Order: sequence, then structure tokens, then C-alpha cells
Amino acid sequence: THKMGDSARLLIAASQGADVAVFNRQCSVLSLMQVMLLLHQLFTRYDSLCRTHGVYKVETIGDCWMGATGLLADDPAHASRMVTFAREVLIAAASVDSPIGGSVRIRVGVHSGRVMSGIIGSIRARYCLFGDTVNTASRMESTG
Repeated sequence: THKMGDSARLLIAASQGADVAVFNRQCSVLSLMQVMLLLHQLFTRYDSLCRTHGVYKVETIGDCWMGATGLLADDPAHASRMVTFAREVLIAAASVDSPIGGSVRIRVGVHSGRVMSGIIGSIRARYCLFGDTVNTASRMESTG
């Protein structure tokens, strides 16, 4: 099934510093287990916040986590819920100790607009979102 959403709000959060290059550089000095445990600590915190704020977790890819509100059902408060969720994700990440010292810093991108969603593929099929809203949220995260 595919669905076009008119009022989705997306959050894309990437971990560990200013950009993926910083994350990759830090990963080069950590063991694979340390990287996996770090991402697990971050993503389980985000997942817990999803339940509190009614955010739908779309996917994770590497150090990137994506969620949406207003996607599965119309909700007049979806925008404010996403902004509140984004603030709490920043706080949650800062509460995680980085294995190389200090706390974890992340950047988030939030954007509102139309998206196309659906199950893609036949082997290990998964739910995906597409559209300019996804691209814009991603650019907002990557550029700060």
C-alpha cells in the first residue's frame, strides 16, 4: 500500500558532532562494539520518546534516525509535537557519554510538507518515505 500524506512533519537526527565526517573519524578510534553500543544508547532513548510524543519511527541508517508525525493519521498538533520531540532528542543525546569523552552532540532537521510512503521491495521489504520534505529535512540536519 502507498499513501500520500499532506501534513507530515519529519525529524532527521544524526549523531556525534557536527557532521558524518566527524562521526566517521570518531568511529575509526572506537571498536565496532563501542559504536554499536553508542548508537543503541541513542536510538533507544529516541524510541522511548516516540512513545511519549506519538512520533512514528521510520528508519535508521548508520548514525541517522528518522521519524515522522502526522503521517499515519491526521493530527492538528503534529507540528508542535515534532518540535517538542526534537528538543527532547537533543537533550537525550546530551545525556549520553561519548566513549571518547564528553557528551554526544547531534544535529536535527525538521521539515513539514507532503511525502509519499509505502512498502518497497519484495525481499526484506520495508516502509519508506519519499519526497522533497524528506530531502529538505535531511539538508537541514546536515547543514545545521
